[in-house]
Amino acid sequence: MPDKTTQIVGGKDGDIEDFPFMADIQRRDSRNEPWYLWGTAVILSKRWLVTSATSIRGKLKHLRIRAGFDDISARNKQIRTIRRAVRHPRFGMDETVQYDNNIAVIKLRTPLKFGPKCKSISYTTIKGIRGLKNCQISGWGYIDRNNYKNKRQALSNGDAGGPLTCKRRGKRVLIGVFSWLYDYCHAEKPFAYSSLAYYTTFIEKVTGIKGTPSKYSKYGMYEEY
Repeated sequence: MPDKTTQIVGGKDGDIEDFPFMADIQRRDSRNEPWYLWGTAVILSKRWLVTSATSIRGKLKHLRIRAGFDDISARNKQIRTIRRAVRHPRFGMDETVQYDNNIAVIKLRTPLKFGPKCKSISYTTIKGIRGLKNCQISGWGYIDRNNYKNKRQALSNGDAGGPLTCKRRGKRVLIGVFSWLYDYCHAEKPFAYSSLAYYTTFIEKVTGIKGTPSKYSKYGMYEEY
């Protein structure tokens, strides 16, 4: 995104009209403290977004969503407070995997206003990578030009929950949300996404939003954060 302090390290500036499904998550430590970038979320509908479970920490009143902009100095940002946040019930249950089931959904108190800079994206229910083309990652994470000289693209702090999208049969769909990386801002280090195809029932059960195509296996209970 055009703001020079918040993008994927080694990436390139993006136009929000190419990524209108992106929003950022802001956090503040207390009522009198300033807001700061905390993570990224993906718009599924006017009221629902998906992100990583690690992005939902602290009191909900100390988190908020911003959408419809590509520059933090823009005045036309849509700012919304959070009504509910539901993390996957088995997030962190496996002690051998630190970020297992790292996915959550967010419900806004006030719906977003859709337009060229703010739109939803469908998530895929198909597992695997067959038929996927032109895949892209995007996020709001910090740049660090001084400490990280490698110019290859890498995810950074603030990108958690950001989208991995690909084209399938000519339509761009959401494949996953950014879960974890071995080391911030290093392109040669591994990083991982939570595949939404494995969490379709959780997402639909909580939000009522079906993926593309809408076929999934039975899933149990979920918990509200």
